[in-house]
Amino acid sequence: MRRLADRVIAIQMTMDGADFIEIYGFFMGRSGDTRQSFGNARRVVRGGLASGGAPFTKDIVNLEGLLRVHNFLRVAVQLDRLDCLRLLFCGKLDIEDVLRHAPVVSVPVS
Repeated sequence: MRRLADRVIAIQMTMDGADFIEIYGFFMGRSGDTRQSFGNARRVVRGGLASGGAPFTKDIVNLEGLLRVHNFLRVAVQLDRLDCLRLLFCGKLDIEDVLRHAPVVSVPVS
């Protein structure tokens, strides 16, 4: 999770004009691992510009999806709708698709 969050920060740095060397330095400051720092910096600028200004933003999309799934799981547990969780494992479904296909639960009227 930390590595993904660091990549999102690095993406913002690149959007603000940081180049590959600055991004590499950021990751070195976070991990101290030359191979991992190089790989993370390369991942941020791939398909963009090594000179900065045009990052690769797939990690932001991944982070958004991870947060959506986390929130869905949290709410499903709070509402005691664990029956919905099985649908997450049947294939590539969006959270909205899970809600559409979830079994209907009758609510007792008091």
